[in-house]
Amino acid sequence: MTEQVIVSYAIEEAALTELYADDLDLKLYSNDYTPTAAMTSGSFTEPTGGGYADKTILTTDWTLESNDPRDIIVSGQAFSFTGALDGGATIYGWYLYSGEAVKAAKRLDTSFTPAESGDSLTFTPRVQAGNGTPG
Repeated sequence: MTEQVIVSYAIEEAALTELYADDLDLKLYSNDYTPTAAMTSGSFTEPTGGGYADKTILTTDWTLESNDPRDIIVSGQAFSFTGALDGGATIYGWYLYSGEAVKAAKRLDTSFTPAESGDSLTFTPRVQAGNGTPG
């Protein structure tokens, strides 16, 4: 029988704090991809055109929440567009990037295709620790 390993809140908090120890780039991606633990920067296609620009999330922007399991959030991030992305691309999700590593990523619940000036996409990045049974 495999027993579930439970990680203490202190370890969850330490792991999450390590995630945002450096400033991170918040980027959108436009390829139809579902993030996995094996993801790399090459897994994502960053959109071009339409006024898109990535954002820098500072270490001081994050808030550690005392949920069960613990998580960290940064206030709602808005991406405003001046028109359609090159090739009429669709946004499928976002990822956090630092140096040469993808730190976390999330596929949006609903994809988003900017079409005209003033279109915007807003979401709240949240990274959650978790307990589970090793696979």
